[in-house]
Amino acid sequence: MKKFLPKNLTALLLSLLILTLVIQNPLPIAKLLFRIAPIAQAEEIIRYFEEEAIIDGVEEINKSVVEIGIYSVTRQEPLKILQERGRATGVIVAGNGLILTNRHIFNKGNYFKVVVNDTDVYEVIDAIKSPVNDFALLKIDASGLPSAKLGNSKTLKLGQTILAIGWANGDYRKTVSRGVVSGLGRTFFASDGQLTEQLTDLIQTDAMINEGGSGGPVINIKGEVIGISTAIDKDARAVNFALPIHKAKPMVELYKKTGKYEPGWMGIYYVPVNAAARKEYNLAYNYGAYLISEESGKYPAVKEGSPADEGGLLEGDLILEINNTRINENNPLSDIIQSHRAGETIRLRIYRNGMGLVKNVVLGKWPTDLDPLNP
Repeated sequence: MKKFLPKNLTALLLSLLILTLVIQNPLPIAKLLFRIAPIAQAEEIIRYFEEEAIIDGVEEINKSVVEIGIYSVTRQEPLKILQERGRATGVIVAGNGLILTNRHIFNKGNYFKVVVNDTDVYEVIDAIKSPVNDFALLKIDASGLPSAKLGNSKTLKLGQTILAIGWANGDYRKTVSRGVVSGLGRTFFASDGQLTEQLTDLIQTDAMINEGGSGGPVINIKGEVIGISTAIDKDARAVNFALPIHKAKPMVELYKKTGKYEPGWMGIYYVPVNAAARKEYNLAYNYGAYLISEESGKYPAVKEGSPADEGGLLEGDLILEINNTRINENNPLSDIIQSHRAGETIRLRIYRNGMGLVKNVVLGKWPTDLDPLNP
């Protein structure tokens, strides 16, 4: 004889199942409800779930957002005298006090203090600049801090909702602004009045970024960091830029692993290869990195005396893989190199004049004359 669950128990189990699905992934469930519910009711449901997701995401990320005081040391002995030069924002990326921010804050000062939880003040014990983009790491002596979850900036789509968080004008703590991804892969020449730097592969957004918000996290509605605020186009309305977080991950992971950051350097100039580049340069593959000198001749394909030169690379080589990792749009050569430190030997599979070759290159340290902050 068949047995059936009581109606009230069945309804309870069904309600629990729906609630679990909603909590785990609210937006797809909201879209389903949109199809089966009356239009007005469905719109309310979607707005409710989206707002709740955003509120939860902001509440979570705010625990790891910090204020950075920028100072210049005017005298060391017998008493250190500090002059405040400005403020910036950062985000904790490891519980032991590792903070990700912008490199250009070093243009303003040489001494930093970090405010955690709006009240706790720490001196910076280690400061590391990236030689290849506008990222920096600050280390404070702390433990057990809430760290942000780093998302996937490679999957961003135009029109996607994002939020920027930072110290607006250095006065308004943890200001949240909402916007969308309004452009991808942008290039922008940023200037602080002293130095001008070309920033590439940027996320463009209309989410407002103010002075003091530099280095703050840009997050998706799940509260995952997908970018770091870096620049504002003051000649346009609501055109702001963030560095994609996947560009910072090699730096963060290398510092976590070794306690320092000395990214490898090859000394090459290249064109990332895709279907369009393959056709333009008549290449045998639609992926890789094609070594070719810059048009003006300022940057040679292989710098004389560089690790690439000593490793036997030549202009016209097509680098296909590094340590068995294929070079493509998802794994650009620059990201792969940054995940290896100076002194490491990497194995390159290259294509040259119809032949496949393997070359070993010992990575060097970045020359200081290539650092935009040390012209």
